[in-house]
Amino acid sequence: MPSMTIRPGSHIRLKGQSQYVPDFLVVRCEGDQCWVRQQTWNLDAQLQIGVTQIAIPDVDPAIMAQARGKIVSLNEYRMRRKG
Repeated sequence: MPSMTIRPGSHIRLKGQSQYVPDFLVVRCEGDQCWVRQQTWNLDAQLQIGVTQIAIPDVDPAIMAQARGKIVSLNEYRMRRKG
């Protein structure tokens, strides 16, 4: 099973998040917990979530073939999926 590293500064979406709500910005992660915020929020305002709440997009085999099996950023994944 592939593993995932969530780095501070990454943009993520939550499971069930409305398409109209912008991506969350990862502030930090420790163990199975992450602290995220919206870019428009005050710097001290953060939401603590479990990593199981993060939406992980399905891997499209065509996109993986284009990437030659390499890991791509979520933004690049979205662009390739749309295009």
